Amino acid sequence: MNAAAPEEELFLGFDLGTSSLKAVVGDRNRRVHYAVPFRDAVGIDQYLLPTRLYQTSGVYTLEGVSQPDNQNLKLDLMEDPTNNQARQRLVAFIALSLRQISAWFQTAHGKTYGSSNLLWSLNLGVPAAESGRLSDVMELLGWAGWIAATSEAPIDDGLIGDAMERAEQLLNGEADPAQTEDVEVGTVPEIAAQIYGYVRSDAFDRNAQNLFILADVGAGTVDCAMFKVRPDKHSEEFLFYEKSVEPLGVTSLHIHRLEWWQQVFTEVEHAPDKLVDAIDAELKQIDATRPVPDKFSKYFNGVTVKSSPKGPLGLHNPDAEFDQRLRAQVQDGTLEKGRQTGGWHVEALKDTPFLLSGGGSRNKFYERIKEGLRHHPSLGYLRLNPKPLVLPSNIKAPGLARQDWDRLSVAYGLSFGSVGKATFVPAVST
Repeated sequence: MNAAAPEEELFLGFDLGTSSLKAVVGDRNRRVHYAVPFRDAVGIDQYLLPTRLYQTSGVYTLEGVSQPDNQNLKLDLMEDPTNNQARQRLVAFIALSLRQISAWFQTAHGKTYGSSNLLWSLNLGVPAAESGRLSDVMELLGWAGWIAATSEAPIDDGLIGDAMERAEQLLNGEADPAQTEDVEVGTVPEIAAQIYGYVRSDAFDRNAQNLFILADVGAGTVDCAMFKVRPDKHSEEFLFYEKSVEPLGVTSLHIHRLEWWQQVFTEVEHAPDKLVDAIDAELKQIDATRPVPDKFSKYFNGVTVKSSPKGPLGLHNPDAEFDQRLRAQVQDGTLEKGRQTGGWHVEALKDTPFLLSGGGSRNKFYERIKEGLRHHPSLGYLRLNPKPLVLPSNIKAPGLARQDWDRLSVAYGLSFGSVGKATFVPAVST
């Protein structure tokens, strides 16, 4: 730190997804946001860092020739936030990715910021439905990851353990942070961060009702919420009426279909061994980064599925079954429950704006769901009106296609100093 140098405040939006990390650096004074490229790739792929961790001779890396230790870093933590191994692995991934972000920032923007004292904030997203349970844990792990990243030593279990112990001391006020540890770490509901760019865009009408349903389709889960945005001169308030997270993401859909095919083959006499083996092999090693067919019937070349209402061999169509579960989460489990929680009149909910986002939403299966939500078989007020997310003008993301913007929208929202206040509305008495 140079006492004579100017201070500049920067915010690192850290969107840790099930399958990939997205990061954006925000500069409030210059009113510019920089998307972080992680790979030499084309389009959106350059801004996606696979959420994978390798370990060779005790040292963690982001790349390797061995099998990844774990591809479910985020899901393992969500399943059990007290699991120390899940915590350590996530800290290792955060530390390694922060080192890569730091190296890129120095190379790309060192001339712009090299003469300033940089004051950093690290904002991590958490699923809205898990925010109360995960916020404190993610704050601890984020700080520990930052501490480990600033060390010059290899990232191993010893370094991670020391960093976590030090982060606990700092969080509990038992010690003062050293210069390299002086970072503000915060957590924000991912859905609030995602909508923030929309709220700041020209498409947002500050005088409208501004009640929304947003579904973020990830690799493993769908995070869904019903909320109202209350604009203010200085910040916004997000009133959450209902929130849910369900294992209905693309990888979950893929596993559901594979298990269905597995069940079909058990009922077929003389089922082709190659097909059976292919299903078994895929279930043993799911790759969340690989594209998934938009229909279950497209899993094999030269195989035709003749489906009755209950599917072949009396087994239900796996896509129709998954479709019902997803619609139930959005319409019944979110909109209808939110109506009851907030005491909303049904007339006020007709054609509620619906925002679909996340990497999984690229799959045409979820695109068809979006259109299907325009209708409800019995309750007209559960009809939703799909709306697109708008690409802001102040983000620097060379090569990013407009239709892929929503992949970065959470990290973009997190790269602001604050996205406003998130309030979870208690249910009204009925």
